[in-house]
Amino acid sequence: MTTGVKIFYLVCFAFSFLLSQSNPNFNVSLRLDFSSIDGLIDLREGRIANANRVAELRGNQIAAATSALLAREQYSSQNFSRELERFRNGTGSSTDMFGLNSTLENFDKIKTLLEQVKQHQLDRKIIATLEQFFPPDARITTSIPVYFVAMGHENASAYVRRIMWRGN
Repeated sequence: MTTGVKIFYLVCFAFSFLLSQSNPNFNVSLRLDFSSIDGLIDLREGRIANANRVAELRGNQIAAATSALLAREQYSSQNFSRELERFRNGTGSSTDMFGLNSTLENFDKIKTLLEQVKQHQLDRKIIATLEQFFPPDARITTSIPVYFVAMGHENASAYVRRIMWRGN
């Protein structure tokens, strides 16, 4: 079991003791979007044949563009689609700017982790934890999109970007 999977189970165990959201003024929700990781899995397992369709998913666009930025390379959607084609065929990349080699190596573990995230309603537990950091009389209403991806530059987990969508 990899360190990441162990940490995930530890976090789930710790969150299982938390109470649900209790402040009626704290209206925060996470909009979980699994389409990018589901698309990548479907591409690898042959349920999707078109790599461009997977490349166009928002989470994958964010991960790919961020990976290029961190690698100090120019982002190209054509290069990203070519790398997804290699991924679909099980062929790694020598440069691996998009972090797909490790996705190939850990493919079954990623699928298991994804199932656990979906089953345990992690979003509710995260919101309940965040609520504790705000004063009880604070009025907060927001919805935060969360894109789940299974690729990207190794330093992307410690990188923050502000993204504004204009059309697609």
